[in-house]
Amino acid sequence: MMRSQELVILSDVLLHVIVEFQDGWPQDMIAFAAMSGRCGKKEPTHGNVAKMLTPWLAQFEVARRLPIALALFPRLQGPVVKFASLEGRVDVLQVVHESNLPAGLTKLSSSYLEEPAASKGHVAVLEYLSLIGCERKTWRRCTTAAATGGRIHVLEYLRDTHPFEAWFEVAVLERFLQHKKLRVFQFLYETWLANEVDMDTRRRDEVKCLNMAVARAVPNDTDWQAILKLMVTQMRPHNSDGIIHVLLTNYLSSVMVDYLDETLEIPLRAIVAVAKTQANELVQLQNLFEKLPWLNKVNGEAKRETLKQYLVEAISTTNVPIMRWLVQDCALTRDAIHEVLQTNQSELEHAIPTFHLELVQFYEAHGVAISHGLLKKAIDQESTKHLLAKWLLGDPTNHLPKSLNDWYTWLVDRWGGRTAAMAHVIEHANQAKVLLEDFPALVKAWQVQVEKNKDQVHLCLGIADTWSNLEAQVTSGTAKENDADRPSLESIPMDKKKKPTSKRKTRFTRPAAVEKLVTTTTWQWPSSPTIFHTNDTGRDAEQMCARFETLEVV
Repeated sequence: MMRSQELVILSDVLLHVIVEFQDGWPQDMIAFAAMSGRCGKKEPTHGNVAKMLTPWLAQFEVARRLPIALALFPRLQGPVVKFASLEGRVDVLQVVHESNLPAGLTKLSSSYLEEPAASKGHVAVLEYLSLIGCERKTWRRCTTAAATGGRIHVLEYLRDTHPFEAWFEVAVLERFLQHKKLRVFQFLYETWLANEVDMDTRRRDEVKCLNMAVARAVPNDTDWQAILKLMVTQMRPHNSDGIIHVLLTNYLSSVMVDYLDETLEIPLRAIVAVAKTQANELVQLQNLFEKLPWLNKVNGEAKRETLKQYLVEAISTTNVPIMRWLVQDCALTRDAIHEVLQTNQSELEHAIPTFHLELVQFYEAHGVAISHGLLKKAIDQESTKHLLAKWLLGDPTNHLPKSLNDWYTWLVDRWGGRTAAMAHVIEHANQAKVLLEDFPALVKAWQVQVEKNKDQVHLCLGIADTWSNLEAQVTSGTAKENDADRPSLESIPMDKKKKPTSKRKTRFTRPAAVEKLVTTTTWQWPSSPTIFHTNDTGRDAEQMCARFETLEVV
């Protein structure tokens, strides 16, 4: 009898009936009740939830008891699913999704469970959430969470299952390069290179990342060496300008020199662009030769070819300071310098209109003198012939800059002296309309110069005023053999009275045509001195007199 009563009391049905009308919680609900009571209105931390739920899940049946617990304590639903995401408990997520929420995890307000799972590397959780339709428009925060935790396998999952633009941004590269997550950076960098299609954007971001890597790299560190080698190798085919920019602008760029070689062509224009000022260009060039090992070798072939290349570029940009520094290097022989200058003589043509005396003198100093044609072009420049005339006259009002004054000093000396230059300008005055005011004074100055040298050079010459400022009539006659019969310079009439001309209608009316001289023999001035680098006092009298025909002035 007693035994049957014990069996009735211990039966499950009776126990359930008794418990239903008793105060308190069942044993498996006590933990949830305690957690809910301690937290009040605040959400419990993950540590507290894990401390309570981990042994509970090990002790009780999840599929049957967990839905009851979440129904009794609905405020704990969020912390429980977040715990499941962080701990990789797919079974808990499945129970919550199927039995506790009307629309499942996809409609849960705190359903962003991918980030905790990504940060802990739980790919299974991400796969389950994707399976039930818990999709996100952007996964970049998951990428950051996974990269922060060094979860490369999660990044591989994102790469394989989601569009590149949905989970990647360049800022992630910069962030983890700063934090020295080198393996994560390497994976992201390689993935970025394989997917980036905008080459302009890629080049700009590559330079930014390389600058950061160079600034933070630790010498002799294998991880950093691998990163620098990867970046330089990937940039070489399409972004060598970016490498050059970092090499020239980052003072720590010596850490990347080991991954460069002489095949990297560094144009002089890149150095000039970085220097910004001419004073700094030479400093940048010298630093480059000190930094790169193949440019440090004395008489090295790569160094010699680089010097020749830079010399050609410096000539094309008329960068004389760099030209002078380059030819001082013993790797460039005198023959090599002469060959470069001889091949690039066309650059002298640009020195004429710009009066670039330094460039011309540089050529002369290395055995390549300016040609007769270019010298004539220099003295015949119409736009500045009036300045040359004033300079020849020594006009005190002609305030020329030092560069132009030096240019005329050199030009007149090369032409054969002041007298020869005056004669050439007078001869070609009909082509220079700007000499209208200075022509009489120039003729008079020329006569004075000739008078000084008449003991050496006997000239019989009549000069016509091509602008009707001077009049002279020259008639035919018989040339005299005796010097005493030659007309002296004083016998040339210099009537200052101007020939009547028609009134100009406008200030731009061309002057009247110049009357031709009537001569028995047409005489022409020599187009240029036959011998340069001599003064007019040393002129060969016989050679000059032989070029003139006698004229009879009446």
